[in-house]
Amino acid sequence: MKSENILFKLNRIKTEQFATIPDVEIGEEIGIAAGIEFGMEKKTNTILCTVSFNFESRKEKFIILKVLCEFLVPEEAVQNSLQPDEKKYVFQPEFMQHLGVITVGTARGILHAKTEGTKFNNFFLPTVNLKEMVTGEVSFPAEEPQN
Repeated sequence: MKSENILFKLNRIKTEQFATIPDVEIGEEIGIAAGIEFGMEKKTNTILCTVSFNFESRKEKFIILKVLCEFLVPEEAVQNSLQPDEKKYVFQPEFMQHLGVITVGTARGILHAKTEGTKFNNFFLPTVNLKEMVTGEVSFPAEEPQN
């Protein structure tokens, strides 16, 4: 599959989960567990990107953040990604990494806004290398699952 530039529009941002746990004793060493997931709503040509971050100290979470960004993709780009023989849509890693970068940046802003004026405002999302998190093509089934 050839790589191409795909136009898109950030259509929606949703904070799916946010919590701070003030009772956790925060030590000197802080860990951050990060995750990324993709989805697709074929009826609306929308690609979903969800990132999650858990800040931990002494194996206890003290900040939990999960953010969803929805990206509208032109019908032509969706159809160009279709591999009918394999019954799936396939998007190149560079495109999906780009959507991930936007979603991580959005999460960073949400974290700041939600913790502003609290003791948790000293904790930032570090830079995230999406090339390590999204290492290959991302595919979605072309057919809806049967119930």
